[in-house]
Amino acid sequence: DEAKAYAVHGDIYYNLNQLDSARVKFRKAVTLDPNRPPIWQQILTIDSQLNDFDALQSESDQALEYFPQQPIFYLFNGIAYLQQKNTNKSLEALSTGKNSVVDNNKLLGQFYPSLGDAYHEQKEHESSDSAYDMALKYDPQNTIVLNNYAYYLSLRKLNLEKAEAMAKKANDLNPDVASF
Repeated sequence: DEAKAYAVHGDIYYNLNQLDSARVKFRKAVTLDPNRPPIWQQILTIDSQLNDFDALQSESDQALEYFPQQPIFYLFNGIAYLQQKNTNKSLEALSTGKNSVVDNNKLLGQFYPSLGDAYHEQKEHESSDSAYDMALKYDPQNTIVLNNYAYYLSLRKLNLEKAEAMAKKANDLNPDVASF
């Protein structure tokens, strides 16, 4: 009946790539002791890997009840709402989380692609472009951002030289992705 035992069991399943079983064990661990942010993070990571965005939204909401100061939980929450096509809630979560990141550029860099996607969904192109530019500032090799940003610019027939350079870079970095 100890959370740690279930967490260790969850780690074993996770390392065996048995994600559903791992999630069951991690969920039991937080039921026994909800005050363990790393276990919540494992649950949310698995929800994301399984593309279970309903669970990701629900469980990131729960994690935020316990840990409203943890930016990573806002990131998962914003991604879940974005996948559920609730861009207003997504932007709210992502903006709150981004603004609470301290001295962690890698984490900060993870917020901007999702912010760009959310603003793009709302057709707020200036904000979207700004978020994608920031994403590339933190990770200039992010092929998904390079490709998507280039595509969005080309659809709007704006900054076509920049779009072409980003598309070329995405293809040079990852030549085997047909969608690029």
